[in-house]
Amino acid sequence: MENKMQADIICEQKIPLDESSWQAIITGMRLAFFGNRFDEYFKFLSGCYMNDKEIAERKGFYLRLAAMLSRHLRMTPQLYEAYPYIEYIAADLVECVDKDLLKAGGDLGAVCKSAQEALKAKEPKKDSAVVAKPPAPEDRERFIAERSGDLKKLFVEVIDEKWVLDGSFDRTLALACELLYLERPDAEAITSVWFNNEANLEQVMCWFIEDFCLLLRGLEENDWIVILCRLAQSCGFDAPNLHSLQAEACFKLREYQRVIGSVTELEKKYKITPFLEHIKCFSLWQTSQLKECAKILRRRLDENPGDILAALLAGDVFMSRTMLENAVKAYSYAYHLEPGAADILFLLARAYHACYFTDQKDLCVAKAETVNPGIAKKFKFGVELYLKCSQPGVRARIDGIEGGDCPLCLKGIEGGKRVIEWLCEGGGQKRLEADLKDGYIYKFKYLPEENKVESEESRDGRITVYSGGEAVELDDLLKDYAVKNLDDLPKPAIADFLGESAFERI
Repeated sequence: MENKMQADIICEQKIPLDESSWQAIITGMRLAFFGNRFDEYFKFLSGCYMNDKEIAERKGFYLRLAAMLSRHLRMTPQLYEAYPYIEYIAADLVECVDKDLLKAGGDLGAVCKSAQEALKAKEPKKDSAVVAKPPAPEDRERFIAERSGDLKKLFVEVIDEKWVLDGSFDRTLALACELLYLERPDAEAITSVWFNNEANLEQVMCWFIEDFCLLLRGLEENDWIVILCRLAQSCGFDAPNLHSLQAEACFKLREYQRVIGSVTELEKKYKITPFLEHIKCFSLWQTSQLKECAKILRRRLDENPGDILAALLAGDVFMSRTMLENAVKAYSYAYHLEPGAADILFLLARAYHACYFTDQKDLCVAKAETVNPGIAKKFKFGVELYLKCSQPGVRARIDGIEGGDCPLCLKGIEGGKRVIEWLCEGGGQKRLEADLKDGYIYKFKYLPEENKVESEESRDGRITVYSGGEAVELDDLLKDYAVKNLDDLPKPAIADFLGESAFERI
């Protein structure tokens, strides 16, 4: 009754200049809208028609009114059909000189047009989509800190005022924002009615953030996913998806420590998916937490001997630590799980290449060319380059990039035509153009006194490692893996590459 009386007064006397009354009028309109009391709602609206001078004097009210009406139309386009004169308010705002009122009028007019088009089309509801979005903030941590713990800032300032959405997401966003402007008991009561007593306000808002982040996931908006998940968590939302979506986004952003934190927090309460466990393992490797990574990989393989990703990641970890015997065995294990996979053949070939097992590397490449020629063409192993000089104090550079002082060993150099230069202390210089073949070893020694370069090209090498406290040739340790046919490649036991000795050395 009180709200109806207020609507009658506004209809007759228009919007007062007294700013202290504006919030009550806006709230009265919201309650009338959500209560389906549209006679009251339209009476409030009829009191809002004023000339540009009067509107300018009540700027704060009209900015709030335009934003609210826009959200109501997004939620219920039929409102335009019932009261098309809302468009007149938009037109009046556009006629104002003030740039804020002008923008508010333009935005409201655009929403009116969208509502009108939706009513004319009479098509099924549109799929949710992002129409326009802001760029991710450069200082993400500051952006989050300034908005942390504030639901209204999250929904209104961060999303509603900056993004343009379509479909059910836009309707839900408009609803969430409107509810946040009401007192909590009123908002909860309205939520209960709108969702048939099946959800409370926090659930609705958490669902929106989760679904919105899932939509952004398809758009690779990883920075925004992290921002929205962390802001939602700062407001007390603790849904599992907020952790998993954030972990995946951080993984794509190569923020590996955050991946570990999100997954670890999640697995305190839930059984995590194999994907999340894998990206945690990968992140442990990337942050040099190798023992923890290896322990998880061993457990994964013990629980599921067919976990090919665990075997491959173990091989990658060993390669990064130059534990070549373990790497070859880990990749061999993976090969037996999926012998026709070109990517596994490449990794096994790469490990053989690092061991100077040229014949076995060639076997892997040849099989890859058979099973997937397109991928096999992309296999690159790099060039191993040794640069020397008969005089001390000589620097070397490749394609104009400093390499360091001679003698110098550079691995992983891209094959092709390269310019090698030796720069002597006294200003002397030697330039050599060389065509380097991928997968080969090149040794170049500059002899200044003879003004010539000695060169050597090969694919052979030997590696000595320490095993059991003594020096051993890697060829001897891996003699069973120096096969002539990949069908004869041994399948190692898990303990052969992820045993106690590996944990001690890693």
